Amino acid sequence: MRHLYLHIPFCHRRCSYCDFNTYANMEHRIEAYVDALCQELVMLRDQLPPLPASPEAAALRPSIFFGGGTPSMLSPAQIERILQAAAEIVPLTGAEISLEANPGTVLGRDYLRDLRRLGINRLSMGVQSLHDPTLRMLGRIHTAAEAYASFNDARAVGFESINLDFIFGLPGQDIEQWRATLTEIIRWEVDHIALYSLILEENTPLYAQVTAGRLQIPDDDLTGAMYELAMETLGAAGYRHYEISNWVRHLHPTAPMHHRPWPVSTTWPTGSTATTWPPVPAPMATSFRNVTRIYAPSTATSRLCNLVGDQSPKRLCLHLPIWQQRPCSWGCGSTSGSDLPTSPPGSGNRCWITTVQRSTSSVSRD
Repeated sequence: MRHLYLHIPFCHRRCSYCDFNTYANMEHRIEAYVDALCQELVMLRDQLPPLPASPEAAALRPSIFFGGGTPSMLSPAQIERILQAAAEIVPLTGAEISLEANPGTVLGRDYLRDLRRLGINRLSMGVQSLHDPTLRMLGRIHTAAEAYASFNDARAVGFESINLDFIFGLPGQDIEQWRATLTEIIRWEVDHIALYSLILEENTPLYAQVTAGRLQIPDDDLTGAMYELAMETLGAAGYRHYEISNWVRHLHPTAPMHHRPWPVSTTWPTGSTATTWPPVPAPMATSFRNVTRIYAPSTATSRLCNLVGDQSPKRLCLHLPIWQQRPCSWGCGSTSGSDLPTSPPGSGNRCWITTVQRSTSSVSRD
């Protein structure tokens, strides 16, 4: 295995737009979660069969991605333990090891130096906006100035590869404010930029505020114009638009998966949830909007859920080899199959199994 996603679901505060599998004010559970995650990595090493990879994928640089949630809430000692367990699965030598960081939780240059010492060589910072009133409205715990300070601190201690996340189509945002944001992040000489159009997710505070008329978001035409402005502005500044939401200044032929269109390869997600990467070659993958994946036996899955006190997680998948024919860990009695439920998630059909590749089946609960 050459690519691994590690989910860290803890946050100091849930942002108003977020419906990810995250938990706020549960710092006291982090150490136990790290224990469970390390155990899951051992089980992954011992139980999952290898999946075939193309020559193109085999040539890619190995990668590990700490996603969240807010992985920068972990202490250096906790990150070190996880990396030691992950080293049994993904070779650390020469790997790109990324960690998502909230500018409000990056604890200065000493913490960043510790990350570099551990082998973390790429940061992905969730800035989202450079407009302080908007940041407050979104529930972010940093200011634009703090984001810039964190970025500069990371540069100063030796991080040469840094991604910044931003959202457009936000309440109150207009085209000129967005233009100013693009101009500013170009001035920072960021290596990689991820720009996401706001999606209003049900059961989030922001959704309630917008649907109640307390906040207004740009219409589709204006949001589209913001996206076109990003393509034009970043392209003129030398950024390559290699994927719908991602721009990079320099693209090396062996760059890891998040710098390239999906290759025929495998990224294994672990932890209480996982997102983005298909678990099988892209042409074979079944696409589920916002469906999350976890690769682990049911005992590890249950423990990870129990640690955060969630007996009915909104998004959780359990992938098991088909030949094990294990039932759904929530007791529905299902053991195999290839049909999706006729009713949509959340309408009473609480569990299903669908085959996504010959050697893997997926138990999903929404």
